[in-house]
Amino acid sequence: MYHVSERPDGVRWDGMENWDPVRMNGVVFAFTGSIENQPGHRFVLAGLNAGKRYRLHYVDGSSVDSKVPGRDLMVAGLPVHLGQPLSSEPVLLEGDDAQHEQYVARLQLVDAAPPWQIPHLPAGRELGQIHSSAESGGNDFRFMPNL
Repeated sequence: MYHVSERPDGVRWDGMENWDPVRMNGVVFAFTGSIENQPGHRFVLAGLNAGKRYRLHYVDGSSVDSKVPGRDLMVAGLPVHLGQPLSSEPVLLEGDDAQHEQYVARLQLVDAAPPWQIPHLPAGRELGQIHSSAESGGNDFRFMPNL
């Protein structure tokens, strides 16, 4: 976790960077202050690899998503443009070699309930699997029942 701005005062821009160097992804939370004539700001980021490229995704759509060299983000800074004071924008960062994991969870009925409450399903039977794919960024889950 990096504080990538001056000390917050509610007047100037404020920013926090959360970066996972193992998974090569993170987020910058950008906040505008109460000053009305500062629609844009650059946050100099930390913890990145200057030789890698990073995908930027502006969650609320304040800017167009792009791919930027780490050196630019660590020297010139991450550009954020917000049209009004006291607003915010989360910006997702992902390195080119980010690790995507496929999560699989197995659901299994255990001896937690008396048999008369769950008829026809004996304890220990695997009910199915929950899958999350790398293509969805780990946000889409699907249940595949065992029939």
